[in-house]
Amino acid sequence: MKRLLCGMAILYTALGCQGPQPTATMPAAPAPTAPAPTAAAPRGDRLRAAIDRAVAAYVFIGGGSGTIISPDGLVITNAHVAGSTRRWRIKGADGTGYQAEVIGTAPETDLALLTIRGHAEPLPHLPLGDSDALDPGDPVLAVGNPFGLGSLDHQPTVTLGVVSAIHVNRTRAGDAVVTDAPINPGNSGGALANLDGELVGVNGQIASRYGLRTNTGAGFAISSRQVQRYLPALKQARGGVVYAGTLNGLSLANSASEPAKVARVLDDSGAAEAGLAAGDVILSVDDWPVSNAFEALAALARNPAGTSIPLTVRRDGQTETLLARLESQGRAALGVVLAQDDPQSLKVEKVTPRSPADRAGIQVGDVLRRIGRYRLNNRSALQRLMRRLRPGAEVPIAVERDGKLVRMTVTLGITPSQ
Repeated sequence: MKRLLCGMAILYTALGCQGPQPTATMPAAPAPTAPAPTAAAPRGDRLRAAIDRAVAAYVFIGGGSGTIISPDGLVITNAHVAGSTRRWRIKGADGTGYQAEVIGTAPETDLALLTIRGHAEPLPHLPLGDSDALDPGDPVLAVGNPFGLGSLDHQPTVTLGVVSAIHVNRTRAGDAVVTDAPINPGNSGGALANLDGELVGVNGQIASRYGLRTNTGAGFAISSRQVQRYLPALKQARGGVVYAGTLNGLSLANSASEPAKVARVLDDSGAAEAGLAAGDVILSVDDWPVSNAFEALAALARNPAGTSIPLTVRRDGQTETLLARLESQGRAALGVVLAQDDPQSLKVEKVTPRSPADRAGIQVGDVLRRIGRYRLNNRSALQRLMRRLRPGAEVPIAVERDGKLVRMTVTLGITPSQ
């Protein structure tokens, strides 16, 4: 049965790859410990040593994957693999079971950190490598549990491919390594490793066509550099959430073909505190060059909230360096206290001085009727709407005052952020 399942794993993984680059599926050989490969070793020996080391550090987490990254039992995986479960029974590639607990998650970057409890000796692990040192064409291997094929006999699959691209912004908080090594559902959270036996990425997403959840030759792994940036905060999260960094109150020119030019900075915001001003052009974020708004925001999110980073900007023809303390994404706010006197109306009881509502002319006693095209009848409807709107957005608002409908435009503010 074990040989049959192994054969099935190889067949399914090979069928999942339709990219132009040749790939091969290597049989996994679990080992309790594995020495680090050396650069001087022949290619075949080096590959075999890297596979042994990656498999020894692999763990099954539910229907997904994870990797032990330290001898004291820290395990890195995807947030979507860990989900909302706090305590896990995980298993290594040799069938050894462990009790593990989630100590931190970063949903926006799709990372989760677990710790193995009660182990008596140093555990085999895959150390973090430097994803910034990768080049397109470098060989890499992906370890995982595609389609749950390894769950019965505790034998993960190993697929071989090359790096297709680095520093790809797959999501708002993304710094991805792209590979043609076959990655399929069940590989999520598993290691993307180099031939030095180091983790250079955490496999998490694939590009698919026609709605098919199978590999098409483009898999995405969260870079080890991004893992390193988030690791200190994840270790200290005490089971909580680590948020991606941003600068609230910052509006950039929204064009991929234009520089990251600051269009507007809200008063009393994180962007204002950093010293940014309308007209500034952001040239680099944390010493990483950016050429448009999307790249600038993605570069901010590569660091967790609470991190202080340098920003290089061009202002009035001169280059300046600012220091910005990153925040979590704030929610849109009006700056009013509301009372619901009847089921169909929201009455303004208080207006916060210098708030967006105050600046727009909203008064105590007004009854909110519409924000944008949405009718407001109760607090729940307003809360749902505010979660969908962005700080800094200009929205039309209608209030009832002395029996008449009064219309105005409000520039939304920001709720306190972390």
